[in-house]
Amino acid sequence: MHFRFDSASLQASLRLAPHVRLELSCVEETGSTNADLLERARHGRLPDGDAGALSVLIARQQRAGRGRAGRTWQADPGAALLMSLGTTRRLHAGLIGALPLAVGAVAASALQQLGANVMLKWPNDLLLVPAAPEHAERVGKLGGVLVETHALAGDQLGIVVGIGVNGSLPQTALTPGGLPPAALCEAAACTAPAAAVTAALVEALADLLVQPDLPGTIHTLVLQRYPALDYARGRPVQMIQGGAVVLDGIADGIDSDGALRVRSAHGMRRFVQGDCSLRFGGQT
Repeated sequence: MHFRFDSASLQASLRLAPHVRLELSCVEETGSTNADLLERARHGRLPDGDAGALSVLIARQQRAGRGRAGRTWQADPGAALLMSLGTTRRLHAGLIGALPLAVGAVAASALQQLGANVMLKWPNDLLLVPAAPEHAERVGKLGGVLVETHALAGDQLGIVVGIGVNGSLPQTALTPGGLPPAALCEAAACTAPAAAVTAALVEALADLLVQPDLPGTIHTLVLQRYPALDYARGRPVQMIQGGAVVLDGIADGIDSDGALRVRSAHGMRRFVQGDCSLRFGGQT
């Protein structure tokens, strides 16, 4: 699957909700789509999400793609969907702390409707999961979500949501202890072309970001949709901080604020985003 299209053809294919107004641009190359939209936010050039407007920027290649905790996101040109959506809302950043989980739930649902069996790994990874349980070892990282915000004057908040989804397998080295990469080309039931995958994600994420009650929508998604997509729940996990294991236990689901619960011999412990990373396996 190869991602390459122009703004006009993609815009024409979109079936947006009536309340959504979208500024779409596709570029051949940039440093980081998230960084580009954050720069627009700093200069007051992101559209008003309270009025249903947002910007979408898609790049065929990124020179400085970023993931969570400052990690790099690498993809061969055209091999992945590299996209960011940006808007401003009149609300406090503390009200949308679980937005990465809500974005993941919406994105996974959209990809499932296209035939890809996608689940989630807390807090921001999209996993491609084999339909057959006997092939559980083939679970791989399909993509990820990066949410960044910038406080503006008054009660305005710039919100930028980045998402990367592999269309074909990357040629990059793996992170030690991490899941192997996965790509939509491996999902036999997903026969949608790259443009249709992109349109489905733009439509779903745009609708989320301009919801009149964004905090309430996030809360509902985390409580009602995320649990069915939570691949970690009930599985042995290790919580990693600074390269060291800080806890072995069993993942026990997500709280309404987006915190991960892990049960161990020492009881239940909560982890908020930014505390630790999650790795599958370990002692039970």
